[in-house]
Amino acid sequence: MRLATILTPPILAFGDIGLTFFNLCTGEFLATSYGVDALPVRLITPFLILITVAAPPLSLAFLLTHYRDSSTSLRKIVILYLSLILICASLNFDLVIHSGFDVAPFSGIEPVWVATAPGQPPTLVWSQLLKAFVDCLHFSVVTLSTVGYGDIAPKVWYSKLAVDLEILMGLGITVLAVGRHFSQQGRAEATGI
Repeated sequence: MRLATILTPPILAFGDIGLTFFNLCTGEFLATSYGVDALPVRLITPFLILITVAAPPLSLAFLLTHYRDSSTSLRKIVILYLSLILICASLNFDLVIHSGFDVAPFSGIEPVWVATAPGQPPTLVWSQLLKAFVDCLHFSVVTLSTVGYGDIAPKVWYSKLAVDLEILMGLGITVLAVGRHFSQQGRAEATGI
């Protein structure tokens, strides 16, 4: 329980994004320093990917521990909702980065990997990373607000599952937390507190 109080929703959200970019830089540094097939790269890269991919679901679980406290004030509900948007954007960004070089998990988000030559490993296009993250952030806002423009859509089963989770969590926070807040406020006004 002590860890849940330290890991507030904004810390969880920005921690996920920071961890993703830190691991990308570390992996790229190792690959450029030692070569893609070097033993340190082959040993450390799966560990970095595992940490990066596991962080958003763990953050979402910790975010749920803040749900009950957040329904006491609208400010906390907004912070919880914005943190949820950033965590889901980080999750979508992780899917874009780690889903394979030949499969795009979302239509409408340009790939961040390009094939340089046949038989060579694809290279990361750093200039596309920020654009891809902004697209993932946009997609999370549109998804969690249930607007659904259709400019970006999930294509593979795991991205569809992630989007379904986003929609359900967004609706849960919006409907349940806001409804709970106003029902508690109504009860307090009715009792004269």
